[in-house]
Amino acid sequence: MQSINKPGRSSGFTVIEIMIVLAIAGLILAIILLAIPNAKRIERNHSRKQFVNFISTQLDTYKGDTQLTYPATDAEKCLFMTKYLTKYTGPSPACTFDAAKDCMFVHGYLYDVCFHEAPSSEHSYLGEPDEISIQTGHWCNVAPSRDQEPVGNPITNGVAGNDFNVQLYVVWDSLESSPLYCVSNF
Repeated sequence: MQSINKPGRSSGFTVIEIMIVLAIAGLILAIILLAIPNAKRIERNHSRKQFVNFISTQLDTYKGDTQLTYPATDAEKCLFMTKYLTKYTGPSPACTFDAAKDCMFVHGYLYDVCFHEAPSSEHSYLGEPDEISIQTGHWCNVAPSRDQEPVGNPITNGVAGNDFNVQLYVVWDSLESSPLYCVSNF
């Protein structure tokens, strides 16, 4: 059977058809380019939450390894961060005391860790998203936000002979574009 072409009509695409295809492709590309940064931010926040949870389990491991106490002295805090957190801080992190942040500090290859000095005092330093904070003697606020103290008031009294300052801990991080993430054992 012979094909009959209508007069004035070629067998290719029209300019309008090409423009519609390019507009649809541009729209799809714009959606993808806008979604990528959000997906990366979500992944970074997920990774931070995993590290906060990892620190929490490592604190309990440390407590079991050291006859039921959490790190209290500078040497114990440094030992905890350099021995128990190497998965995130690297094989040989160095501890330093940072007076401005009031903590024993370790710069890691993925995250920095700030182990606050005073278990019986409040603090207002929240840190950057890639800086995880630890403090004993505190617990998480019910709904912490960037402009609030991330942890509850310290407990300075003991119950049944136990000093809560070394029985409680809190680990938190400030996430990107969202409230703080906080884990405690209280």
